[in-house]
Amino acid sequence: ALKGKGKLVKSIQDTRAYIDSLGICTVVRRALGFSDKPDPTMLNLVTGLDFTDKLMEIGERIYNLERLILAREGIRRKDDMLPARISKEKIPEGPAKGHVLTKEMYEVELNEYYEARGWDREGLPIPKKIENLGLTNL
Repeated sequence: ALKGKGKLVKSIQDTRAYIDSLGICTVVRRALGFSDKPDPTMLNLVTGLDFTDKLMEIGERIYNLERLILAREGIRRKDDMLPARISKEKIPEGPAKGHVLTKEMYEVELNEYYEARGWDREGLPIPKKIENLGLTNL
């Protein structure tokens, strides 16, 4: 397993959450010349404020808010598991051809991801994370 995957996944998710919150279709956004990297230009122009240093925090807040809503509905670690066939069937083609992602490997990576997110072992945001993101009133 590649170390740091949890942080990488978190970063990608936070970036996508911010970009998706702009309300512009990915195809249109690309046609207008915007990349998939966090770029404050549009948000700064629309609001008149400077969000340059806050984009990833915005994405992280969105992602944690989504998780808190899911937690309210009972979503936990058990719901973050992949289908059983993933840990049994070999990957048929591509660079990982012949490999299998075992349940044990996935558990390790899920733990790393939860740690990168500031979530507990059940996949719930810890109180300090909720406080740091200003989501305590939910």
